[in-house]
Formats: sequence, C-alpha cells, structure tokens
Amino acid sequence: MTHSCTSNGRKTTSLISENDYKAIQNAIESLSEYTLVRILGDYKIAVEVTTAPNVWGIPMLIQVKQWYRNVYSIKNCGTVEEMRWYLG
Repeated sequence: MTHSCTSNGRKTTSLISENDYKAIQNAIESLSEYTLVRILGDYKIAVEVTTAPNVWGIPMLIQVKQWYRNVYSIKNCGTVEEMRWYLG
C-alpha cells in the first residue's frame, strides 16, 4: 500500500509500506527505538521511533521528517494511525 503526501506543492508517493507500518508499531509496543529512511529522487522521508518527553504522556513518539529539495518538515505523532493520517 502506498500513500500520497504533498511536499512543496508537489504530490509525491510515500515510500512507507504496510510492513514498515507494522515494524513501527512493533517498535512502539516493545518500547524500542527504530529508524527508517527512504529516498526517491529529491524526496526523502525518515521515520524515527524514540522515547517521548514526559509532557506527551506516552512512552514512545514517532517523528516523521520529510525533505523535498530545500524544504524540510517534521511532524510528531503519538500513534501509527496518526502518522498514516498525516501522510494521507
């Protein structure tokens, strides 16, 4: 399954697969840190599962980082479902 996201006004195919989503969920459930990086041309996405700061009220946090040429964005997500919604 692929998802679309907009980066700098251009529609780009996300490189996150169902198996990637499962690995991210497994990392959250096992309280393990995890990093995934995918690159396609000028588009790069990195997903990191890290220990969440106490203010979040959850043990693990997903950071979605995206680069498209000179544009960079970062989104913190508390769940895989929120990450899926964000990548839409």
